[in-house]
Amino acid sequence: MNQEILGALQAELSENPSLNLDHEMPRIQLEFKKNWPTKPAILQPLSDAAKLLIFGTVTDDGVSHNDSNLDRGVRRVLENATVITKLLGRGGILRCRDTVGLDVDIAIKIVPASTNSPKTEYSALQYLAQHASDFPAPKPHGLLQFVHSKLIMMSYIPSTTLHDVWPSLSRQNKLSIQRQLDQLFKRLRDLKQQPGGRLGGVGGEGVSDSHAWVDHADSETVMTTASEFRDFQFSIEAACGVEYAAFLKSLLPHPDPNVTAVFTHGDVFPKNIIVDRDPVRPAEYVVTGIIDWEEAGFYPPWFESSKVLYTFNEDKRTDMQDWWMYVPDCIAPASYPSEWAVGRLWDKANGINV
Repeated sequence: MNQEILGALQAELSENPSLNLDHEMPRIQLEFKKNWPTKPAILQPLSDAAKLLIFGTVTDDGVSHNDSNLDRGVRRVLENATVITKLLGRGGILRCRDTVGLDVDIAIKIVPASTNSPKTEYSALQYLAQHASDFPAPKPHGLLQFVHSKLIMMSYIPSTTLHDVWPSLSRQNKLSIQRQLDQLFKRLRDLKQQPGGRLGGVGGEGVSDSHAWVDHADSETVMTTASEFRDFQFSIEAACGVEYAAFLKSLLPHPDPNVTAVFTHGDVFPKNIIVDRDPVRPAEYVVTGIIDWEEAGFYPPWFESSKVLYTFNEDKRTDMQDWWMYVPDCIAPASYPSEWAVGRLWDKANGINV
C-alpha cells in the first residue's frame, strides 16, 4: 500500500515539483483508499475444495457464489483459521479447515497486494501442478484479493520444517535428506525454458534478485539471455558505486549463450523444506514438501547455486552451521563457486552481513 501511495505521490511531484505535500498527501491517501477494493475479488479460479471451504458448495446456482456470499465466506474462513506462520512485515500463513465435515484442509498465504510475489508464486504452483504433478509442492486452489492483501490458497502440507528438526538429526539422516533433496532439485532443473523464452516468473511476472533489505525486481523488461539477467543483477544503485559493481561483475565467467534456463526455486533453505517422520524408520525424517515459491521461475543454471547459503551467518540459523555440507549436490555452491563467492561480495555491498 505504501509503495502504491508513493508511486502516486511521485507522479504528482514530477508534474509539479513545488507541490505542497502537507496539503496533497491526505488527498492522495483518501483517493487511494476509495479506489481500493473492500470486498474479495477472485484473481485466479477457485478449486472445488476452495469453493467448498468458502461457499459450502461446489455448484453455483447463480446465487450461492455471488459477491456477498464470497465476502461473507472469506471473512468466516479467515476468522476461523489457525495461524501457522507470521511473516515479518509481509502477512502470514493460515491453516483453514471446514467446520461441517467436508474434509477440506487448505493453507492461505496472506501477502501485501502491492507486491508481485503472489502472482509469481501462484504461477509457479500452477506450472508445477501441470508439468510435475507428483512433485511435493503445494497444489494451487485459487488466488484472491481482499482489501490490501492477496490470499494465495494452496494445499496444506502438514508436519514440520527441516530447520526445526535439524539439531536432532544424525549424520546419516542428514545425508539421506541431502540425497532426497538432490533428486527433487534435479527434477526441477530438468524443466527447461523454451528457446528464446522470457526469464523470471513463469507467468511473465519478470525477474527478481532480492538481497534481504533490497527488493530488486523488473517486471517490465523482457529478458531472454543470461547476459541480460546478469546486467540486471548488478544494476542496483549500491553505496559501493558503479565501478565496484562493474569490477565484481568482471570477475565472473561470461554467461554461456547456449545454456538453457532451468526452473528455479530461488530461496532454498531449511525453513522452506517440510519433513515428516519416516514411516519405516520412525527415528528418522523424510522430505515431504518444498514451500515458498515466490522467487521461482526460469533462470540461468547458476542462479540457484548462487542464492543458496546467501545468509550463511544470519541470526537464528547458528544451529545450522553445518547445513552447507548437506546442501543438495546439484545446487551446491561448489557447482558454481565463482558465482556464489562474487554473489556474497555483492550481497555485502547491499547491506547483508554474510
